[in-house]
Amino acid sequence: MDHHAAREKEQLAKQLADVRAERFELSVAEGVLEWVSERMADERASATLVPGR
Repeated sequence: MDHHAAREKEQLAKQLADVRAERFELSVAEGVLEWVSERMADERASATLVPGR
């Protein structure tokens, strides 16, 4: 493998690592969003059940 191909391979590996990191961050953010929306739904439900609130 020549020097150019080796450098290209290195860049691809770095890009792949970046994409994987971003995908992980996205899945974490999705989980947080899901958790927050569930909490809000629960609070809304309990607020409607209790009169005079």
